Amino acid sequence: MINKDLEDIIMKANQEVLDITTKSVTRFEVIDHTKKKGGRIVVEYNVNVELSLQDENRTLKVFLTDKK
Repeated sequence: MINKDLEDIIMKANQEVLDITTKSVTRFEVIDHTKKKGGRIVVEYNVNVELSLQDENRTLKVFLTDKK
C-alpha cells in the first residue's frame, strides 16, 4: 500500500492536472456508447467545467457552472 502522504500528493497532482486541462473548455458533452442508448445524451454550451477525482480515484465527478 502506498504511504498516505505520497497518496495525498498524487491525488493533489491529479486534481491539478484536471484543473489545467479544463480551463479552456466551454462545451460539455456526454456520449453514451452503450447498447441501450447510444449517442449524445447531454450537451451544454457556455459552461465552466470542473473535474474532480474522488474515492481513491474511483469516482470522477463533473461540475458545470455558468460561464461568466
